[in-house]
Amino acid sequence: LLAGAANAFGSGTISVNSVTTTGGTPTTTAGTLDLNGFSIGNALSLAGNGVDGSGALFNSSSTAATASGHITLTADATIKASGGDLTVGGNLSGSSYALNIGAAANKTLTFLGNVDIGGLLTNAGAYNLTFTGTNNIVRSSTTFANTGITALGDSADDTFTVLGNLAATDPAVLLAGTIKSAGAMSLGNVTLTANTTLDSTGNPNAGASGPGAGGQITVSGNVLAALEGLSLNLNSGSGSILVSGNVAGKQGGSVSFDGQNDYIDIANTVFPTGNSSYSLEAWIRPVSAGTSGIIGWGQWGSGSQVNALRLGGANKVINYWWSNDLEAPTSSLTNGQWHLVTATYDQASGNNRIFVDGNLLAQRTGSMNVKPATNARIGSTNNGEYFSGLIDEVSVWNRALSSTEITAHLSGAPSANASGLVAYYGFNE
Repeated sequence: LLAGAANAFGSGTISVNSVTTTGGTPTTTAGTLDLNGFSIGNALSLAGNGVDGSGALFNSSSTAATASGHITLTADATIKASGGDLTVGGNLSGSSYALNIGAAANKTLTFLGNVDIGGLLTNAGAYNLTFTGTNNIVRSSTTFANTGITALGDSADDTFTVLGNLAATDPAVLLAGTIKSAGAMSLGNVTLTANTTLDSTGNPNAGASGPGAGGQITVSGNVLAALEGLSLNLNSGSGSILVSGNVAGKQGGSVSFDGQNDYIDIANTVFPTGNSSYSLEAWIRPVSAGTSGIIGWGQWGSGSQVNALRLGGANKVINYWWSNDLEAPTSSLTNGQWHLVTATYDQASGNNRIFVDGNLLAQRTGSMNVKPATNARIGSTNNGEYFSGLIDEVSVWNRALSSTEITAHLSGAPSANASGLVAYYGFNE
């Protein structure tokens, strides 16, 4: 079928079946619908790859086209923007079938409605993909093979869920709303266009700590924000989190906090708990004094069940467990310079220490019973205590760093495979 005008096919349902079988043997492979630069509102029933793989639905014209009706997959099917941009304006359903998509270089294939499909296969090529529905579901692992721009959501209310691993490391990715996977999530360069949550705990059949309860979230590229004041929340459950690129704040490469209600949510269950050894470390450049949280988690309000690193004004660094705190007096930290603050604890000896710029400033012995980091934050502790200034290169370890190792971090970040490194947020400036 070739569209020759807008709404060329009336208002009925169009069925495009690229594979007809007789006695189990394929006999026809020629069903295809070419929008040819026009828009239609028909409901569509799609199956197969079209004529010579052109697509069960495609647009051969350089003029953009839109299919605004509901699309139902009755078998695996292909949709392509082969000549010009193609927009699927309605919902697309086919939870038992895979959707194969592709486009010509620099063309854009857009899905405005909700997509619920069994699988998503993206052809290689320098084209763009956009999904803006409020409840998109892909029911198997997905890797985006296109090298153009991929937009997952365009508002904080949108959701894109993959019931498996999610990988989008080659395309530049625009994110908005909730991006959820039931396994590992791997992203490259990311730009936030609205408040965004990355959540790798999307396996509906997993228990709190069972298989699929949380996969590793890796952001190997830079994180930028299209608008000032946007937030990025990370929830990896029992998985780890690694952000190895730059995270841009108002001042450039590092994260800027305004001291009012800014923070990064890094909820997870892999940070040290109980009486385990740990190290917390971060580069900071505070711009005002006050009770300013750097990183922390635990049962706020319960003695010795918290692990938090924060400032106690311009001249004090505190590693507090709640009513059982280690305080380190310092010279002024609001002097416009970057400072490396480190808190360590060794379970075997009970030694708890605080270092500033590699210098040991306070120590004691003690023990605690820290709760899981399901409420962990950067830039805030105790559900408040908001940091004002810049934070960079935050790391969490499951062992006590030595003074030699801390001194080495003054001149270079730890390696990604450093022993005991649980999480590293490389907000390099």
